[in-house]
Amino acid sequence: MEYILPNTDIFDEQIAIKFNEIINPDMDSYDKEKIYELTVSFHVNLLKDLRMETFPVPEPPYKRKKVSREEKIGDVLRFQLKRLGEVLDENGIESDSKTIQGDDLEAEDIIKIEINEDLREQKYIGKGKNRRRDRVKSSWIIENRREHQKRVSKAYSEIINRLYRKYLKDPIRNNKMISEILEIEETDEIKLINSFAKQYGILLLDDKKGTELFNQLRTRVFNVLYKYFDEEEKAELREILKKENIQIQLND
Repeated sequence: MEYILPNTDIFDEQIAIKFNEIINPDMDSYDKEKIYELTVSFHVNLLKDLRMETFPVPEPPYKRKKVSREEKIGDVLRFQLKRLGEVLDENGIESDSKTIQGDDLEAEDIIKIEINEDLREQKYIGKGKNRRRDRVKSSWIIENRREHQKRVSKAYSEIINRLYRKYLKDPIRNNKMISEILEIEETDEIKLINSFAKQYGILLLDDKKGTELFNQLRTRVFNVLYKYFDEEEKAELREILKKENIQIQLND
């Protein structure tokens, strides 16, 4: 669900009260057995507001000789996120992932709050009556969502390029064969990288699914290579797979 707090900004000391009032009518819509994600957005322009340096927040448990502006911004955002998260806690809505971010909202005097079901696979510990959810709580401070996305996108592209070269381009060096591995028409390298990212990008994001995809990719690579090998090379490949105990069904 999405909520808009009007006439409110990130410096509003009544922000939790306003959130509680607007969410209260929807309490029955939330399943108390599920876990939710909380995302709070404020206008990114407010990062430059002088109130960032004067807004009252509790002193941290550790001493700091001098508080930088960046640290002060983090203190303010962390404190307001904590306040809003407590509204969920007090109403029995479980949330393990909370994010606050500066965004290009329609106005500076609104706060946008999103509450969505956390669809990540839940892990459990213990057995029988002692079995319980293994909860790992996290809070994310993203000062500027647009700039953050640019950095993430750049880093993702760099990693995808490295994986593409490691698994396909460097060992194979043949666009026709790489296209066949990716099961697309023969094409140029940019489209090959895009196809690789679309099919195997999750290698970076999900350990379980990533392992399955890696095995799938490895099977495709070996079978395409096997198709183009002569009999001596095929025998050598079979011997390597046997020696390394790699279980792959090669298509003769």
